[in-house]
Amino acid sequence: MRHINLYRKPILRMANEVATHSDDERVPGGDSHRKRGLLKQPEERKLHPDTSKSSRLSRILPEGVPIDYFDPTFFNQLNPRERAKYAKTGVAFPLPQYCTNEHHSDWAKMGAKEFMVKYGNDVLKLYNLPTAEELAALEAEHDEAEEDGEPTDLDDTEDEEAMAED
Repeated sequence: MRHINLYRKPILRMANEVATHSDDERVPGGDSHRKRGLLKQPEERKLHPDTSKSSRLSRILPEGVPIDYFDPTFFNQLNPRERAKYAKTGVAFPLPQYCTNEHHSDWAKMGAKEFMVKYGNDVLKLYNLPTAEELAALEAEHDEAEEDGEPTDLDDTEDEEAMAED
């Protein structure tokens, strides 16, 4: 397991997310399997193929995954609050042209700062990260919600008892 510690944390978080794992494929004409690769590409994950027909609950997003877990088109359609969750989760992989055997040893084990300068910032350009104004608006909403009073006590059954008496 020592070799795992050589990889940057965003790569490890990406590999830890089950939805990114490559599926086994049947080899035509045989019973054996072959792997397509370690991780699926974002477009292969089909996280939420038709969000217009799905409820918000069916669109629960994974926690703490690197931003490139998401296809940029899908990510950029998320609301600012959802996009803000992933603004600082890191970038796991460089752009596809650098995900080759020729380049693998270069980016896979380099330090976070070096990776971001050489590869990661180009990946981030594909993602619509929340602006300072959007983040300030989210903070103001949060502060306003806290000022609205005490949180609802979900263990309190007083209302239910009153309704039962009616």
